[in-house]
Amino acid sequence: MAKAAVHDEIYRELDHGCKIVQLTLYKHQVSGHHVFLMYDENKLLKHLNEDEQYIYEGFPEYLKKFIPKFYGIVKVVCHKAEDGEILCFALPKDCSYLKDNDRFQNWLTGMQLIKNQSFTNVFTTIEDDKEDLKIKERVMKQLQRSIEDKKSEKFMLLEDVSRKFKFPCAIDLKMGTRGFGDREGTEKQKRKQRKADSTTALSLGVRMSGMQVYQPCSEEYFTVNKLEGRKFKDEDFVKALKRFVYNGSHHRVELLGPYIERLEKLLYNIEKADCFRFYCSSLLLMYDGDTSMKSPHVEVRMIDFAHCVLKHDELNTHKGPDKGYIKGLQNTIDIFKNIRNSFEKTSPR
Repeated sequence: MAKAAVHDEIYRELDHGCKIVQLTLYKHQVSGHHVFLMYDENKLLKHLNEDEQYIYEGFPEYLKKFIPKFYGIVKVVCHKAEDGEILCFALPKDCSYLKDNDRFQNWLTGMQLIKNQSFTNVFTTIEDDKEDLKIKERVMKQLQRSIEDKKSEKFMLLEDVSRKFKFPCAIDLKMGTRGFGDREGTEKQKRKQRKADSTTALSLGVRMSGMQVYQPCSEEYFTVNKLEGRKFKDEDFVKALKRFVYNGSHHRVELLGPYIERLEKLLYNIEKADCFRFYCSSLLLMYDGDTSMKSPHVEVRMIDFAHCVLKHDELNTHKGPDKGYIKGLQNTIDIFKNIRNSFEKTSPR
């Protein structure tokens, strides 16, 4: 086929009607096994777990204000360019390009050659420091299979809770006293419960799974990872919550009231969630590290639902509310209240 004819064929493929979005790495993830990818300024992508999709779609209405919005499923295609850069794209799950990898490669070639469009490395949002290089290595391992097999992977399209914040500060709290789900085998249940019982999940009903806090003076983030959080004793967990509202120069005491109010509203709703179980889920707390914000806005969102149980599940035998989750939530509230009280006692009259 003549070169001009090939270009004509490719050109016809460029505007086939489906929305194709180039992705970058989400850089404010503080915990979790799979990486998040940025879809646009308001949404991000999380690797699909069908059990978790089921939970998102069946969550009770009175709790939906406490979870990220769920926008559906897309497929992600990864491509390794000749210069070694990794390009990732999201396509509608029924896009015709997904049935024929050559058609997608033709689209990519056509956009670069015919429409003169350049694409961005998926890692463009991270730096080349030691910690980010570790993240890059982990992401590469997750994307490698998709690149080698030239196959798409399913992802959930979710609300980006951090989108309102200039410098997102976040803490991931793994909630509840139980460390396994109903659908896991007996040996795995025992192994995961032993791991949970070695943490503050046993005593407090909650453990710290990751944290980042922006430090304006150094313009860097203070971080704690999940491995460190697993080693915490009760007193360490209390210190971590206090450290969460410390920006390197002073404690953000003004955040404590909004957090307590929001957490108490969630507690009220969890207590009336009869037969629901939120096993192995997390509670994500976020605020803006930008101290120029006059009225502090806080986020409290339930996340990570792969092992949760809905009331109407056919095999659900649970009764009453999730006492393990309630224990963790109540202790978190009490710790925040004690922190607030300690500052009120020491503040000048």
